[in-house]
Amino acid sequence: MLRFEIKEKLPKESAEIRTNIFIQEQGFTVEFDTWDDQALHIVAYEDDTPIATARAYLSDGIYWIGRVAVIKEYRSKKIGAKMLQELENHIVQLGAKEIHLDAQTRVIPFYEKLGYCVCGEEHLDEFCPHREMKKQIKDN
Repeated sequence: MLRFEIKEKLPKESAEIRTNIFIQEQGFTVEFDTWDDQALHIVAYEDDTPIATARAYLSDGIYWIGRVAVIKEYRSKKIGAKMLQELENHIVQLGAKEIHLDAQTRVIPFYEKLGYCVCGEEHLDEFCPHREMKKQIKDN
């Protein structure tokens, strides 16, 4: 059974998933930063197994989502989309009117399906091309 937990401090499960995916699998060297101390962290669990994570933080009045990671065995099962919807719902309750993220260019179509649009030029994060994206939150 899929469930989500949102935590105010970087949980061990998030750190492990991010280390496995971003450092070991993708080769990044700078994964953890000061935003981790200020961010909300979401972890997706299949039963008791942590399978995905992401974070959200507020910077200059804008909420940013990042470090979205799903372990390999659970990709293409809509876990990331469900997790992001859960995180978005939470930060909208906190007052988000617009959400930004910095997407690896290869996964831009994933975020476009979730309502994000590209709003920045391509840039490198370490060796990997990224583009800034944003999503406007509609008033109910």
